[in-house]
Amino acid sequence: MSDWGSLEWIGAVAGVATIAGVVFTVWWSLRKREPGPKAAVEVEGNARTAQVVESPETTVVIDSPGTTVVRGDLHVGGYTVEEHERLMVEREAQTRADLERAHEAEVASLRGRIAELSVREWDGQILKAVDGALSSGDLERVQALLAELQEQHLSALTLPAAQQQVQIRNLRAATSVLDGNAQKAGEHIEAAASLIAAVDPGAELEFRNRSARGLQDHGARFGGGGLTEAIRLYRINLVHLDREAYALQWAETQFNLGNALLLSGVRVDDGGNSLTAAIEAYKLALEVCTPEAEPEDWVETQISLSGALVALGTRLGGDAGAERLAEAVRVCRDAERVATREVDADRWARVQSNLSVALVRQGEWLGGPEGLELAREAVAVGRGMLAARVREADPLEWASAQSNLAASLAEQSRLEQTGNAADCLKDAAMATRAAMEVYTRQEHPVDWARVQANLGSILKDLAELREGEAARRHVLEATVALKGALDVYGEDEFPLKRAGVLQGLAAVWLKEAVLVGAPDGLEPLRRAEAACREGLGAIAEERHPVAWAALQHNLGATLLQRASWLGGGEGIAEAKRAAAAFRGCVAAYGRDTHAPQWAEARRCLALAEELLGDLARPGVSGQHYREALEHARKVLEEPERSLRRPGAHDVAELVERLAGNV
Repeated sequence: MSDWGSLEWIGAVAGVATIAGVVFTVWWSLRKREPGPKAAVEVEGNARTAQVVESPETTVVIDSPGTTVVRGDLHVGGYTVEEHERLMVEREAQTRADLERAHEAEVASLRGRIAELSVREWDGQILKAVDGALSSGDLERVQALLAELQEQHLSALTLPAAQQQVQIRNLRAATSVLDGNAQKAGEHIEAAASLIAAVDPGAELEFRNRSARGLQDHGARFGGGGLTEAIRLYRINLVHLDREAYALQWAETQFNLGNALLLSGVRVDDGGNSLTAAIEAYKLALEVCTPEAEPEDWVETQISLSGALVALGTRLGGDAGAERLAEAVRVCRDAERVATREVDADRWARVQSNLSVALVRQGEWLGGPEGLELAREAVAVGRGMLAARVREADPLEWASAQSNLAASLAEQSRLEQTGNAADCLKDAAMATRAAMEVYTRQEHPVDWARVQANLGSILKDLAELREGEAARRHVLEATVALKGALDVYGEDEFPLKRAGVLQGLAAVWLKEAVLVGAPDGLEPLRRAEAACREGLGAIAEERHPVAWAALQHNLGATLLQRASWLGGGEGIAEAKRAAAAFRGCVAAYGRDTHAPQWAEARRCLALAEELLGDLARPGVSGQHYREALEHARKVLEEPERSLRRPGAHDVAELVERLAGNV
């Protein structure tokens, strides 16, 4: 099974946490929840009850007849269709309630800022009307009233008048963000910057930088167009900043631009353009910030640069990607010589976190014993770093480090050839759930979705190592986690991430089908196929070939399973569709850049042709067996590194079996 969508660790690269802007960053109230009861709840009739170990403390209903997760207890029962629909409605209502609470927090923040305006300087009646419009949710009215306040002070461009104008523009920008219009917020910020430039030219650039950081922080946490606007504002500043006269400010802006580009680049596949631009921005900043003159700024930039190099290296694959990964390791090694644990424990920890990610990606590319050693080193680095960190000191960095450790453990599990693989995955699940204690849905919905997707992938891998009820339990938990991520990843803003989650859901439902068996397994196969087709409809092959191929792979696996159950004419039709899907994978995966996935897709194509040979009439079956044998032999020609994916090890046995049929 292809694991393109297996982990979204890349968004958690340490060192790119953005600085909260002072202009209109939205702050949310922490809501601590008491853990729910872990005792199993009795259910009526012949329903079975199984305890979920290490389950998130949450109440969720998943889209699978007869299953619900309640406060950490898994109940598998025979729900009717009506009961299942009722439970799904309750789940949707909970999701809406979460979003409404988040919206209310943003409104409260804006009302607080407006309440701080002095009625001596502003029209009290208009301020009262603004508060009323906010209370009723009429954001269009809020904008109109703020514009009226703005007009009252345009007659004289004195310093106090300009300051008041900037205040109003800031509030209008905040209202635009609340309304989901980051572009309009950027326009208000730029208008305010122009006012500042007219009376205090030196303050314009710093204002624009602070405002961009606020947009960047909001976009990173909640999505929307904040990152795009932040990038635009940083680039405006770079046009006005003279590198020689304002070297440090110029370098700081390059650093901020790099962070915004990195955050944007890991969300959208634009051919690596944003990631490449981020690397360029960091390297320009490093021309000014040297380890001798500005050691702290230099280390911060090295941390972010290593994150961008890992992101691009993983995206590129092949030799070009390996070069980026090797460079990321070198950058981290350079940084740890300056930011030692004794001198700067915080930055040392973040360097270690990025180093662990770079090592595990190198291990993934190399495969085999060498790759396993790198993965183990990455885990050791991650554990050592976490042992030195205190969660309370910096919760976001701690959560990022937990997420990175989970990625290292998950990759180690894939490379292990012993029973240690399951232990690695259990530890990875625990680290991911630890990160979820910080990345809550209300405060950090994008990061919350990322770690939910990671947890779903880890649980899916655990299910592959289990049988019976244990496997079934992990399948249901994985479905819950992946569906949670899907709620956040919308089609318009996160098409690539949404496609990855759908690919993961398809893999989980295929495993469920195998566990259930025919004929009951045909229903999860139907869901798996629907998930693949939805994902394929969200992305284009020419823009996202690897993601497209991963979905095609899972589609082919789903169709192949159904063909083996149906047999006869229906089975032949399904097997032909499966073979077509796998051919698409072989064509899309670069043999040089994604050799393991290419080899696995070709192995599956051989299996599809073998099944067609089994189902076809005698006069036709020989041709299918010969094609299957050709594909299997092509896989065996690949180096050992390309044959480390699940199922690839039995290609020699497949060749021997096919040779007997030809």
